[in-house]
Amino acid sequence: MPTNAANPKPRATKPRETAAQKRARLAEAAAREAVEQMDLPGVQFVSSLPEVPGGAPKFSSKDVPTVEREILFHYDGVGYSIPKTMPYTATLRYAHTARTQGVAAAVDEAMESAIGTVGYGVLLTAPGIPGKEVERFVGIVLARLEGTTDPK
Repeated sequence: MPTNAANPKPRATKPRETAAQKRARLAEAAAREAVEQMDLPGVQFVSSLPEVPGGAPKFSSKDVPTVEREILFHYDGVGYSIPKTMPYTATLRYAHTARTQGVAAAVDEAMESAIGTVGYGVLLTAPGIPGKEVERFVGIVLARLEGTTDPK
């Protein structure tokens, strides 16, 4: 420990930040900024996890929840459905795509993910579905991604 010439007692010094600690600090600051820029309702940055009895939670790919769906529209007698509640993975994917590729690409991906490839293909190509209805469908899917109630 360094000493002061006037006071020969050792004085405490602040430990130097290691390269790993600096990387972790900068990564945390970047993550905090990214979360703040996403402006997702109810989502906030947490710098440290609360203590969990038994350690961190464990998940498995076998723990897939059942997704309830409801019909969004019918076309030529076929019903096309979307999840009643969107999984968090869809919300995270939407936020990531919006940040990396733009909102238009994120909406496109969200619609196809929600309705399915065939249902989204119908929306893209069917001349009999009015534009106002397609806009309403997009609003419903985006509202569910945000976890809010469907728009009227």
